Amino acid sequence: MELTIHHLSKQYRQITAIHNVSLQLSSGIYGLLGPNGAGKSTLIKIITANLQATSGTVSWNGQNIAAMGDHYRSLLGYMPQQQELYSDFTGNRFLRYMAALKGLEKKEAEERIAHLVEVVNLQEVIHKKISAYSGGMKQRLLIAQALLNDPKVIILDEPTAGLDPKERINIRNFISTIAANKIVLIATHVVQDIEYIAKEIIVMKKGEILLKGHPEQLLSSIKQKVALLQLDDEQALASLQQKLIISSIIRDYEQKLHVRVIADDLANLFESASFIEPAYQYVQPTLEDLYLYYFH
Repeated sequence: MELTIHHLSKQYRQITAIHNVSLQLSSGIYGLLGPNGAGKSTLIKIITANLQATSGTVSWNGQNIAAMGDHYRSLLGYMPQQQELYSDFTGNRFLRYMAALKGLEKKEAEERIAHLVEVVNLQEVIHKKISAYSGGMKQRLLIAQALLNDPKVIILDEPTAGLDPKERINIRNFISTIAANKIVLIATHVVQDIEYIAKEIIVMKKGEILLKGHPEQLLSSIKQKVALLQLDDEQALASLQQKLIISSIIRDYEQKLHVRVIADDLANLFESASFIEPAYQYVQPTLEDLYLYYFH
């Protein structure tokens, strides 16, 4: 099972949305990370055959998806970012409608819907109108429709957008449970969504692949660029903010500030800064640190 993106580019008149993107995806979860405008949505639209590339190809097991047509689309499960749902439909009617669009036979559709409603934990609301659903319920309904045809490739665009922390964790855990023997690509700018579940992270910036690899491999690129230090007052903090990226600030019971900072060549900077106490320590970078380092 292999999805191959080969030298993919997309041009909109004078604007290059993505440029020379190449990826090779096999079974497992991949995180597509980057800020708004990085090219994530354009790449997804091309992978899902909703947009034609200016150049380059997308192949499934060596076959160009453009030549596969409906057969390729039958392998796909796609959850869009926007919650564009029919508010007057019940959840059950929406799923039956989507199953019909995907070409499922009535009996198969009923079996799949019954199974997925239980999997995404919507049993209590499935016969209620979607207008009464919370944001998390709508997200789970969208994931369920993406899985109706038991797809081999699942594309999730910002699956936790607008959700509270509990719902975000539930969705993230659910994604992990459905990833066996499937290619799952999660596009997000929320690093916590993919930090612990992705086998590989793809970082995009200005339409190009900036970094890609296992999370630990990527974090090694900013080793000794993240430190925790202590400051006595806000004046020292103000001086620090002009020189470093600040990841977090915590005030302790003694009113001292514990500041997590990111920068190149921290040792020399600390030595030259009289307002920093001698005691500071390098800390293990996180994906949030990585994101701030490249997109501050």
